[in-house]
Amino acid sequence: MNKSRAILVFFSMCIFLSMIIAGLFRIQVTDHEKYKYLAERQQYKTETIIPVRGTVMDRNGDILAYSKKSVSYFVDARMMNEDRINRIAKKFAEVFKKRESYYKSLIIRSKKNVKVESDVSDENIALLKSFVAEGLFSVEESKRFYPYGEFASHLLGYVDTEGKGKEGIENRYESYLKGAEGKRILERDVLGRTVSVMDNLTQPAKNGSAIVLTINRTYQSALEESLAKGLEQFGGKSAIGILMDPNSGE
Repeated sequence: MNKSRAILVFFSMCIFLSMIIAGLFRIQVTDHEKYKYLAERQQYKTETIIPVRGTVMDRNGDILAYSKKSVSYFVDARMMNEDRINRIAKKFAEVFKKRESYYKSLIIRSKKNVKVESDVSDENIALLKSFVAEGLFSVEESKRFYPYGEFASHLLGYVDTEGKGKEGIENRYESYLKGAEGKRILERDVLGRTVSVMDNLTQPAKNGSAIVLTINRTYQSALEESLAKGLEQFGGKSAIGILMDPNSGE
């Protein structure tokens, strides 16, 4: 009886070891390329480089619309627990001089990704560089500015939340203004932190082209002010004005 049991245990061990060897053979030989690909995918990340949208200027070079890159921080609320929320809230409250309860409330109320800070200064980016927390990540964005507010807004148009031109010059010359995205490959450690950038595989973004209009900002401002006063004085619903050089008809 004992001898039969020993033989049974022996053969069971042989079968078990055979299964382990077969599994290792499959992983290391048969499916080697598959697991190599998955490992590299986890270690390397392709990141999009956002181009800077082209500038719009008047005939004298005064800037009417421009873009600049900005960095925003997001939290994936699905990856949060009490400890992580407390760590993130404490650090961000320290850097941005806000209450911890502000960040806690933002994260707790969200079910997916939530933006906790936008358009972060270079100084604050440096303060957060060494801070790592699961579920916290940064995104580089391009933000559009119109330095003269609503000046010539009917002519310039605007860009939507995705940075695409809507109406006016922004839409008409979208293909010139938008530029082309680039990409870079980041090497990450086991915690997902970037440890190096593979410069030899980096494809720089191509910034958008500048557009120079025929309008003169000073004259345009004077025209818009006159039209606004006329509407107010006479109770009109709308007004149109045309500027022309009487010497040339331009």
